[in-house]
Amino acid sequence: MGSPLDLFGGLGSGLSLFLVPQVALAIYVLLVWDARRAGSPAAADDQLGIKTVASALAITGVLTLAMGLRAFIHLLLTFENFVPRLKGALPDLVTGTLALVVALFIVFPKTNVAQFPKARRFTAGAIAVGGTAAVVTSFAALLRSVLEWPSWDVVASSIASFAVAVVVFGAGLGALMKASGLVTQKPAPQPAPQQGYPPQQGYPPQQQGYPPQQQGYPPQQQGGYPPQGGGGYPPQGG
Repeated sequence: MGSPLDLFGGLGSGLSLFLVPQVALAIYVLLVWDARRAGSPAAADDQLGIKTVASALAITGVLTLAMGLRAFIHLLLTFENFVPRLKGALPDLVTGTLALVVALFIVFPKTNVAQFPKARRFTAGAIAVGGTAAVVTSFAALLRSVLEWPSWDVVASSIASFAVAVVVFGAGLGALMKASGLVTQKPAPQPAPQQGYPPQQGYPPQQQGYPPQQQGYPPQQQGGYPPQGGGGYPPQGG
């Protein structure tokens, strides 16, 4: 499976857990440089250190979770020595998940990352860059194993590595796009019935046509009855 320091089991030393301190140092240097430059909106940010620790915790959680997920997918594809291999994958799955949850939902929210979000953006960028390298190298390894086909176990290992690389790359890129403002919620469309009410204002002109019809009855009553009742009786009485 390769060195336990590697992200996906030997698919490139650039994605090693050993490099997490270097990545965290690079994030801290970038945050300090951004805060110290003239006219920087992050000049008042005094929580660079704790946010760098949160970034390192999140990256370590992703790497550890990826190793456990790769072992679990490989187990599902081969289904050999299920219980012992499952016990070997569970510690990485559980530990990586806990580290990621603590970093994203406990440590980061306690800081001023909502006001100064660059630490979270750098973290997502580091995960996306690592996922990019993993996707390319794991896909090449998958093609090589399929063409050579030494055994199903080797091919299944390559498939598991590529699947996890795609997941990490997708999650990192999605988080980076959201942190960069490229993913926004679309405004909810207004209901169509509300837009149709104004044309219904044409009903009053139809209702205003009734009074002229009703005003025609009084002239018939005033012009017909008086000549019959008042104009005929007096000559008979004389």
